[in-house]
Amino acid sequence: MKFAITCLIWVWFCPISWATTYYVDSAYGNDSNSGTSSSAPWKTIAKVNGRSFLAGDQILFKRGSTWRETLTPATGGIAGKPIVFGAYGSGNPPMISGANLLTSWSQYSTNVWRAYPASAPSVVIFNGTLGRHVSYYSSLQGLRDWYWSGSALYVYATSSPTSLWTSPGVEAGARNRCISVRKSYLRFQDLAVSGANGYAITTDVNFPLTGDEFRQLTVKNVANTAVQLNAVTNIVVDSNTVAYTAAANGICVVSSSYGLSSNITISNNTVYGIPGMAICTDGDASHLVTLATLKGNVVHDNGDGVYIHYTDSSTISGNVSYSNTLREGTGIGLSGSSYNVVEKNVVYSNGHNGIEMSAGRFSEHRGASNNIVRYNSVHHNRSYGIKSSSSYSTSNQVYYNLVFGHTAPDTCAIHFWSTGHKIYNNTLTNNYNGICLYTDSANVTIKNNIVSRSANIQISVPSTSSGIVCDYNDYYPSYVGFIWKGSYMSYSSWKSQSGQDAHSIVADPQLLSSNPSSSPDLRLQSSSPAINHAYNLGTTYQMGLDEQSSNFPAALVNQSLYGAWDIGAYVYHQVLTVVVR
Repeated sequence: MKFAITCLIWVWFCPISWATTYYVDSAYGNDSNSGTSSSAPWKTIAKVNGRSFLAGDQILFKRGSTWRETLTPATGGIAGKPIVFGAYGSGNPPMISGANLLTSWSQYSTNVWRAYPASAPSVVIFNGTLGRHVSYYSSLQGLRDWYWSGSALYVYATSSPTSLWTSPGVEAGARNRCISVRKSYLRFQDLAVSGANGYAITTDVNFPLTGDEFRQLTVKNVANTAVQLNAVTNIVVDSNTVAYTAAANGICVVSSSYGLSSNITISNNTVYGIPGMAICTDGDASHLVTLATLKGNVVHDNGDGVYIHYTDSSTISGNVSYSNTLREGTGIGLSGSSYNVVEKNVVYSNGHNGIEMSAGRFSEHRGASNNIVRYNSVHHNRSYGIKSSSSYSTSNQVYYNLVFGHTAPDTCAIHFWSTGHKIYNNTLTNNYNGICLYTDSANVTIKNNIVSRSANIQISVPSTSSGIVCDYNDYYPSYVGFIWKGSYMSYSSWKSQSGQDAHSIVADPQLLSSNPSSSPDLRLQSSSPAINHAYNLGTTYQMGLDEQSSNFPAALVNQSLYGAWDIGAYVYHQVLTVVVR
């Protein structure tokens, strides 16, 4: 009996932690309120920053409100119970702004107006549109041009800025951060962030953080990188819109001497108007980023699309990267990054290469090696389709990709340096050159590829190459030549002099379109000679694109289920319809 009574008393006095929801309203709140109901909200972010919260607590900001303060949470949550900073009410997302509204202007000269912000801005915003910073007063030529000199801000305006821009007006960057993250297990969601003089959202500590989440945020009009996360693990950056930075990048995760970044998910974000890289990971040979998943993002009209530096054992999957031309213009890039999978991406109309693997930027020349590039659609980029551009990059595998529409002189659908590469079951059509090997290429295997309608060369092998194996490919048309060991020749001469392509064919592959504009146009017609004419490469490579899929990314289908293999990326098979009477 005594034992039973003791247990009952312990249960009665055992403390239970209940999460609390707090409310903040910049217009009608009061910091003297309890903050625990929407009818008695707090007013300022300063109040929030000064409070300690418990794991699982929520701090909700009123929709339609604006705070010109920096959010710096003082306490973190725990695994499974983050502290959440979100929104309540209806209307536009709550705005956390790093900029101040300027209301006092004087006319300085014709179409030039002057104001005196409290500090030098790195970004100026006009009714939510990023202004153009000019380096000289004489360069103030158009609306939203701005120039800073001494303690004065000069803007080009055809009338007073207070009447020309009213929603909300002219804002000048005043704070280096909108959200400063210094604790683990925080979740930020459903907020708008704008106007930082530096990073909009960043980790501001010199030690690793873990478990932070950034979801459904709108981050725009920032001076530097919009979301910069250093030394983080198990973080999620999902379903955000990031746009218009004056410099640098959109979303970037970094490994450094402060700590390594690992187990990163950057997914379903839309990023545009960034002069640098839309989405990036970055480290160095001693501080690698690892186990990053970059998936389902749409990036367009940036300097570059998705770019990983010194990042290993990661996945870039299901992204759409297009019209990135503001810098180098690479759709998807891997620099000094190895053992990654790049799959099911759509990469088109970029200013440079579609998918690029290159050496790292530091003196150790760490290559991009042992990567798998598969099931991608890469088309109509201004330079190469898929390129490995370093002698330090070895043993990459490129298979079941669609590469078309790269027509600039001296470009190639697939271009490789170095050794040990495997190029299997790709469909390459309507490019200037097909497959190009560079100076130090060796032990490269090229099998089961369709190389059709190249304007110049089907395959080029330099005189310094060795150990090249080409077979079971389909080339078309017959008059497009080859280069073997530096000499141009016909297909028959190529076969006799190189000893390659004993089982290959020269025949129209009969794609659905001879001038494809979209990925499904590269499917095979039922009469294609590429059907049942490929080499069985084994279970590792048996999953190809399903020609029954009319969209891209296409479903995958097992080649081996249909007998002999098909040349190219699509696997042709008929659907058997059984009619029951």
